[in-house]
This record gives sequence, C-alpha cells and structure tokens, in this order.
Amino acid sequence: MPSPVQVVTAGVDTQDDRLEVETVGWGPGMETWSLDYHVIQGCPSDPAVWEQLDQILLAPMQTEDGRTLRVAATCIDTGGHYTDVVHRFCGMRNRRRVWAIQGGNFGTSDTGSLSGLRPCRRLSSSNHASTTSGPTSRRTLWHA
Repeated sequence: MPSPVQVVTAGVDTQDDRLEVETVGWGPGMETWSLDYHVIQGCPSDPAVWEQLDQILLAPMQTEDGRTLRVAATCIDTGGHYTDVVHRFCGMRNRRRVWAIQGGNFGTSDTGSLSGLRPCRRLSSSNHASTTSGPTSRRTLWHA
C-alpha cells in the first residue's frame, strides 16, 4: 500500500449470490487509492460468507514504509434482499465502525426491493455480468 495512506476504509456491495468488497486508502488532501477488491461468492444468508468478510476487514495491511494499518470504517449496502442480515452483522460490529448504509446505482431508477428475504439465485457465468450491477455502483461517505 502506498506510503501516504493514513486511513483505510471498506465498502461492501450486497448481491443475491455474493458480496463485493473494495478497500480504499485515504491520504493527505483526501487522495485515495483502491487497495484491493474481493468477491465473496455465496448467498448472504450463509454465515460463512460473513465470516470471510470479517477476515478481510480484520486483516492487517502494510504500507510501503512499514506501517501496519487496518480497516478503520466499513459501509455495507442494505439494499436488496438481505437487509436484515446486513443489519445484524453491522449491529454486532458497531464498535468497529461497521455501518449499514443504503447504497444506490446512481443514474438509474432501479433501487431494488427491501421486502423480505428471497432464496439465493445461482447465476451462470454467461449471464452474470448482464444481470447484476456489481462494481459499477458507487457509494458516498460523508465526513462530519
């Protein structure tokens, strides 16, 4: 990780068949670096998926100048079919600054459904990219 990084955050997109996690390094003047991107395959109702996310969020990271940093704050998208699961995960990790947020696909009118849980969908590789929004969605983190 670049030496100027002072703080690391993570953003998590919740899909029906996976979690997508981006870690971002923040430096002076709000300069940012995308440090890593993980796709955790599996239904978000499966505790193993959240255990893998916890491993990513708790892992120490080394800067080029030898400092060790950890994820200081995480925002997890509550949109979609696993809102309750996300809130439970975040609620148990609030002290670690793991927060549930309402994500969105800016520029589209599709905000997703928040009505109850649905079984996992298994998507084939041929229709995967065309049926999910994945890494193109954006998140905004407001600073107080």
